[in-house]
Amino acid sequence: MPSPFPGMDPFLEHPDFFPDLHGALHVYIREALQRSLSAPYFAVINERLWVETTARYIEPDTDVLHGDWSIAESSAVAQMAKPTQTRPLVFELAHDQRSESFVEIRTRLADGGERATPMHLDRLRRKAGPFDYHVSAHRFDQRGRFFIYPWPLPAPLPVIGIPLLPGDDEVSLDLQAVFTRCYDTGPYRRRVVYDPARLVPALNPEKTDWLQQVLHRQPAGP
Repeated sequence: MPSPFPGMDPFLEHPDFFPDLHGALHVYIREALQRSLSAPYFAVINERLWVETTARYIEPDTDVLHGDWSIAESSAVAQMAKPTQTRPLVFELAHDQRSESFVEIRTRLADGGERATPMHLDRLRRKAGPFDYHVSAHRFDQRGRFFIYPWPLPAPLPVIGIPLLPGDDEVSLDLQAVFTRCYDTGPYRRRVVYDPARLVPALNPEKTDWLQQVLHRQPAGP
């Protein structure tokens, strides 16, 4: 069964579920890109080109590499030569770029923490208006330019564009299709209890009312 929600399933932001979803998104994003990219491009998970835009590092989730190791990066991510259905907001940032080898130790944090994209949220909200999620794309030859796709919780996930080398058409990725594949192949229908009291992080009253309406429209289980 699919997720009961038209876009992102907010119940999967719970720290018990999100690490599994995040890992699955990496795999299916790479799968979608691999089907779409023509040689010599290929997609890999976390080749880790770090981009420093403030005092912290931003890591791309998925990289699109050329056979000569030129790179087009995506922070979240992406069928070939097909117009992108959602147009991004474009932001210019000054930054320093570096590559490095590393060993990483992480601890699992509750959702609602620091965003993993380089854009300050206040600046993004001034241009985009209210939103709940966003992804960004970045190309190696425009190091200070980021393409940001914001969207609200009730909306389907967007189709985003991933730039390649100059002169080559961008590839596009239907993020909703990737999320649906993650949900269909994952354990969430067996694990998630769709009770608004279990949401982490909690939603504001307006979105909680919307969520309850969506759940009430779902058919009863067996």
